[in-house]
Amino acid sequence: MAGRRRAQEGGGKPERLPRRAERAADELYALPLDEFVPRRKELAKELRADDRAAAEAVAGFRKPTLAAWTVNQLVRRRELDVRRLLKAGESLGKRSKDAESFREARRDEGEVVRRLLAGARELLEAEGRPASDATIAGVGNLLRSAALDPSARKLLAKGRLTGDVEAADSFDLLSASLPPKGSRGRASAAAKTPQDRAADRKAQRAAEAEKLEREAEEAEGRLADAERRVAEAEERLRQSKKQLSELRKKAKTARERAGRAQ
Repeated sequence: MAGRRRAQEGGGKPERLPRRAERAADELYALPLDEFVPRRKELAKELRADDRAAAEAVAGFRKPTLAAWTVNQLVRRRELDVRRLLKAGESLGKRSKDAESFREARRDEGEVVRRLLAGARELLEAEGRPASDATIAGVGNLLRSAALDPSARKLLAKGRLTGDVEAADSFDLLSASLPPKGSRGRASAAAKTPQDRAADRKAQRAAEAEKLEREAEEAEGRLADAERRVAEAEERLRQSKKQLSELRKKAKTARERAGRAQ
C-alpha cells in the first residue's frame, strides 16, 4: 500500500488543482522562502471573491522546508540536471532491469545528485542562508527519494515539493534502489558511493533539523499573528480612549451651557 507523503502540495493526496490554483502554485513555489506565507495569504484573499475552490486550494499549500525550497529552486535553475535525475530515478524503479543497466542508472543518479548538491550550496550561499552539512544532506536525501517515488517525482518535476518523502512502508523506496535479484555482487558495491553513505549517515540528523526548523517557522508565524492582534487591539483601545475624551468634553460643554441657561 502506498504510504503517505509529506512532499505533496498542501501535504495531502495529489489531485487536480483548479486552473488558477495551478498558476498560483507555480508562482508561490518559485518565490524566496520568506515571501511564501504572505503571498499565499494575498493570493487566497484575491481568489476568494470569485473562485472559492481555487482560494481554498491555495490556502492549503504548505510552506516548503528549507531543503524542499532548495530543491524547488534547483528545478527552475538546473533544468537539464533535474531531468536527468528524474530519468535515472524512473529507471531505478523498474524491477526488471538487468545488473548492467541498473549500475548505469545508479552512476547517472550519483553523478547528477553531486552536481545538484554543488548547485544547492551555491544557491544557499547566494541567498544568504547557511549551507550546513545537515542541510545539504537533507537536500540530497530529498532529491534521491523524490526521484524514486512516482508521486513525489511528479512534484519534483514541477518544483513543488514541501518536505520529506515519507512512505508508510519504507521498504518500497529501499527495494527500488537495490539491484535486481541475482545481481547483488558488484552491483551492490556500485550502488552506494561514499557520498551516498555519508548522506545516509546524516539523513536522520537532517530530518530532525528540518522538523525543528518547520516548528520554529510555525512558532514565528503564530507569534507574528499574535503581535498583529495585540497591535490591532491597542489601536482600537487608543481610538476608544480618544472617543471617550471627546464625549467627556462634549458633556462638559453641554453642562456649562445648561448652567448658563438656568
